[in-house]
Amino acid sequence: MVESHEHFSPDNVDEQIEACRQSPALASADTRLIHDLYHLYQEDARIISNVWVRLSNRISQGRIGRSTSFLPIHPESSGWR
Repeated sequence: MVESHEHFSPDNVDEQIEACRQSPALASADTRLIHDLYHLYQEDARIISNVWVRLSNRISQGRIGRSTSFLPIHPESSGWR
């Protein structure tokens, strides 16, 4: 099976995905997949953001002491985008 990646170009893939996502005329399986993946990403991004807010609040309130160890992972470097 030969795959074609001509529809999406790396330079403007975000804009192309957004255009597909907002087009009601495109009801193909690919468009539905893009829509579903977009919503999964949004949910994951919201969850990760909430975790960082809670961790920051606990640290600033002193509820996590220096003896508590956790991995110093930042949202930008965690691979969740």
